[in-house]
Amino acid sequence: MIVTKRWTFRDIVTLSSVEALLEHRQEHPDSAYMLLCQSGHMEMIYRGEKKHIGKFDLLMSAADQVPNERVESEDFRCTIYALKAKSLDDILYACMKEEPNWMRKLRYVLVHPILHLTRRQVRLISAYEGLIHFYADNIVETKTSKVERMRRRIAFLQGQAIVLEFMSWIDVDKDNDERQMTNSERTSGERTKELYLRFYELLYTYGLVERRVGWYAEQMHITPAYLHHICTETTGDSPQQIISQMILKEAKQRLSSPEASIKETAFALNFGSESSFCKFFKKAVGVSPTEFRNTRNA
Repeated sequence: MIVTKRWTFRDIVTLSSVEALLEHRQEHPDSAYMLLCQSGHMEMIYRGEKKHIGKFDLLMSAADQVPNERVESEDFRCTIYALKAKSLDDILYACMKEEPNWMRKLRYVLVHPILHLTRRQVRLISAYEGLIHFYADNIVETKTSKVERMRRRIAFLQGQAIVLEFMSWIDVDKDNDERQMTNSERTSGERTKELYLRFYELLYTYGLVERRVGWYAEQMHITPAYLHHICTETTGDSPQQIISQMILKEAKQRLSSPEASIKETAFALNFGSESSFCKFFKKAVGVSPTEFRNTRNA
């Protein structure tokens, strides 16, 4: 498997309180996070609803959601793992190829953001946390070093292992609220997120062969203009930009492997010719595919 070279364990920050999370978000507002309650309990308003978090409960949250109006017990202790949104996107991209039910599970998390863990699962998180700190403390700063590239690979694969571990804990068949919830019960924001996830699902299934925004809108039974609204509302990017970013991400991963030729990469990504792929790549990255590959494999 090929990994993103910029990823390191320093992209994950461990925090010990909600106050520390709110302070961290001032500098990194796009960070997603997970909050694990180690002891005590906390009452809060989350996504407009009252929620209770007790011992060994894990809150999995996107960047745009934080606990509000919270009341913590005196013995409340938690560990929070914050991850840069771009780094999480890289990991999810890799995990989606491994986990066939990732879309259903992401939808499930939107409805069930709090997951109760067993003692074994809590111990596994602690083990992962130990690995995070170990590698973060031993990163080699010379970015051209082979050792540095290997450590980044280890970091990325470890991040992927953590996400896949969490995915394995989510039982989408236990309580399917998605079927029970009527359209009138869904908020506008939830509907927007569901449609965006549907677009993402289609994109990762057909994105290497289909790049027309109108085609995706047709599959979703909405207008291209509404799809544009959904994407810009959720990410700030247009559907065409998101499609191009996905193609570019796949191209970079393929070019990072010395086994795949530029011609094979262009063919795999459904470009009409090698020259059209090179033109697309250089316009987006600023260097040709050959220059990019030489830099990555130096």
